[in-house]
Amino acid sequence: MALVKTAKGEGHLELREVPKPSVKTGHVLIKPEAVGICGSDLARYIGKLVDYEPPRILGHEFSGTIAEVGDNVTQLSPGDRIVCETHGTYCGSCYFCMTGQHALCSARKGIGYGVDGAYAEYVLARAEMAHLMPDSLEFEEAALTDTLTVALHAVADRARLEPGNTVAIFGMGPVGLLALQVAKLYGPTKIIAVDLSENVRLKMAKELGADHTIAAGSQDVMSAIHECTGGEGADVCIDTAGSRAALEVALKVTKPSGQVVVVGTHAKPEEMDVEHIVTKQLAIIGSWSHTWMNCETALQLLAVRKVSTRILITHTFPLTEWKKAFEILLNLQGVKAILKP
Repeated sequence: MALVKTAKGEGHLELREVPKPSVKTGHVLIKPEAVGICGSDLARYIGKLVDYEPPRILGHEFSGTIAEVGDNVTQLSPGDRIVCETHGTYCGSCYFCMTGQHALCSARKGIGYGVDGAYAEYVLARAEMAHLMPDSLEFEEAALTDTLTVALHAVADRARLEPGNTVAIFGMGPVGLLALQVAKLYGPTKIIAVDLSENVRLKMAKELGADHTIAAGSQDVMSAIHECTGGEGADVCIDTAGSRAALEVALKVTKPSGQVVVVGTHAKPEEMDVEHIVTKQLAIIGSWSHTWMNCETALQLLAVRKVSTRILITHTFPLTEWKKAFEILLNLQGVKAILKP
């Protein structure tokens, strides 16, 4: 049984019986134990993302157990508890693959949209993409390792955070909430969390240590940020919202010579006013996916409880109740939902 996107456009997502994948040389067959619902899965469901060729099994945030190993796989064994990076296929020989930056390989196809994913009883993956889980982690919290790697890559690799910085994060979805937790490790003076409305996500941001929370639907975000920074603005703005409105405000409230890190995927190219980029000498930094080392670091942070993914999980459902889980997240009634195949 698997959750399959059968055609492009809105809907066309259904449970189907599918054949068990055959393990290949250099690959492992994984039995997913917990799979997180990503915002990109929601976007594919409602027709906003069409980066796949149907029929395609969705799902890429997962933890599981090794069921079988292919030829030439020596570092893993059946029964191992693992998390898996999202890189399904890649060339393996370009500069980016050789330096652990598989997301930038031109031949890369992602698990759950480029190749079949983890909303299924079994998923096939390259063996080198599997990372052993620390014994202290449960499958549910480990399933969100991928989400943490995205936040970690943006904050630790792409941004240049320094102690004492003021950080504004736009979008309190799972990536934004994890970026908040990672940013706190750098000792910022204050962290400002921005979301659409006073909801469970902003409440969670406050619980996780945000110094100020701003609801864009009822407050003027630019005025609010200037007020809580004494008119100075933020040293670093992190856009995990993927909206034009958020990015435009970020450009306006970032200090001269500050940084704007764009993590959220914008649905389509849109015209932007670049005056603030030039006149304030801003650094606009893109951040995409993660690296091999991000995954290792994320697991270490989770194991020593410096960062929590468990707190983000507001709902857990069996795979058969996928529609209920999707609707809860689309209606902003939860933060993160886990499906159990």
